[in-house]
Amino acid sequence: MKNIEKFDTVTGLPYYDSFIGIAREELSNNFVPGHYVLIATDISNFKYINHIYGYSKANELLRDLIALISNSDDGNVSTCRTHSDHIISLFKYNGDKTVFCNRVDRYSRDFVKENNRKYPSVMLHLNNGIFFVDEYNDDLIYCIDKANVARRRAKGNYCVSSVIFSDDMMDKEEEDAKILAVFDTAIKNGNIKTFYQPKINIRTHEINGAEVLSRIYDSNGRMLYPDTYIPVLENSGKVVELDRYVMREAFAAVRKWIDMGWKVVPVSINLSRMHFYESDVADNIYNEFRRYNIPVEYVELELTESLFFADSDIIIREISKLRNYGFKVSMDDFGVGYSTLNTLGTLPVDIIKFDKGFISNSMNNEAVYQILQSLIHVFRQINYDVICEGIETKEQEKLIFECGCDNVQGFLYDKPLERDIFEDKYLKK
Repeated sequence: MKNIEKFDTVTGLPYYDSFIGIAREELSNNFVPGHYVLIATDISNFKYINHIYGYSKANELLRDLIALISNSDDGNVSTCRTHSDHIISLFKYNGDKTVFCNRVDRYSRDFVKENNRKYPSVMLHLNNGIFFVDEYNDDLIYCIDKANVARRRAKGNYCVSSVIFSDDMMDKEEEDAKILAVFDTAIKNGNIKTFYQPKINIRTHEINGAEVLSRIYDSNGRMLYPDTYIPVLENSGKVVELDRYVMREAFAAVRKWIDMGWKVVPVSINLSRMHFYESDVADNIYNEFRRYNIPVEYVELELTESLFFADSDIIIREISKLRNYGFKVSMDDFGVGYSTLNTLGTLPVDIIKFDKGFISNSMNNEAVYQILQSLIHVFRQINYDVICEGIETKEQEKLIFECGCDNVQGFLYDKPLERDIFEDKYLKK
């Protein structure tokens, strides 16, 4: 490394301007197509290391990561910290992209495993955006931008640590930015509405709960559906803001139903896995809940199946704490593919919610039908409540009834309704 005059005092790395000089010199003088790669890296929840363990431990964590990334034996040309926990690295590699990506994934897994053990109050995760520099025309900043685009694609998905840049990501980045702008305006101006989809007991035909869902409206009054904005909010981390908004609206609704003397049913609220990057999520939820002075039996928290099988003691600890506070916890999307019977009985969960795909497959496959029937029986035997969602036809209802499931949700019974319509139809006496 030549002509380095300024170093980051925390990491010992060259500052960004010096890194740019080093990288440009390397690529201008030695570039060979298919042998250089840029990686943009950050650490999810790094700020909580600062808050909980202090700046010295946070700096130590950064230095440990730098030591992994900048190992000269692995072809590292130069690395810099742009700010906070954001790191850019230029590597020279042997041309085998698969081998290189596997190495990045391996050191990322090792780093996360070791440091989640050292810092058990914070759920850490590495996000790596990889851009293979197959062509170079003195456009280093643009190449770094592409690595950062890929890094942002990696965020919000703890199942992967690395994402390789592809050209379609630039268009997706622009689309996501527009959706985030709509969300920011909507949450500021109150243009997010909560909808309530009833849960029905098919034996009594009585409502016994409702799932609370959101709809976002843009400045022209056009409604955005969740499948449009939820993945974007998950990826950006802003889904936590949405969940908290929906939670407050749901708590306020239950308070209103009690005050009005109407029928009161439990509300189920979806919680993104992003909440569990916070070390005190259970306490935060409970403290918000207490402000509304409502019985805890009227609140159910829905978590996706994959969350229960994440490799983190923090998640299980916080879910258990939520149950200790009295909240019922539902495993949503059961049947997607994570669960095994030998672990289910030990998980902190009260309700199993079967994925609609499981129900659909049972219609045309006798083996799947027998599995569904057996699972419902087993879950009821061990005192789990069971609900089947996505019921859209009478044939599906008949199948579920035969399997022994009493509680259902789906368009066969009703679509998600705006709160006042839901209240008029189901709650007012």
